Amino acid sequence: MNKKNKNIIIIFGFCLIITVFLNSQTVFAQYGLENAANIGGLPTTNISEIVAKVVDVVLGFLGLIFVVLIIIGGFQWMTSAGSPEKVKSAKSLLTNATIGLLVILAAWGIAQFVFSLMGIKTIVG
Repeated sequence: MNKKNKNIIIIFGFCLIITVFLNSQTVFAQYGLENAANIGGLPTTNISEIVAKVVDVVLGFLGLIFVVLIIIGGFQWMTSAGSPEKVKSAKSLLTNATIGLLVILAAWGIAQFVFSLMGIKTIVG
């Protein structure tokens, strides 16, 4: 390691240490606060509720991808001009997108069932 790199690392480390000390805040335990998470702005939601929301968003995004694939498959079929290869490709895309939708719906149903057993409210449920 040459001298220039050592100087850059030392300066970066010094700036990092100064930033940490200048931005330090008072510890809530000093004031005897029992629920410092609410005052500190930290989330108080359960991790399982966060996972449920993430699963709902991801499955919704996959549904959006399905719609895009259906549009692309329909466009390919309409612009195939009777070419058997292009029609076959479009049919294959539409079939695979439909199978993907069934998998997405099954995953959503299973997730909703598991979350309802756990007593977790989801976006939809």
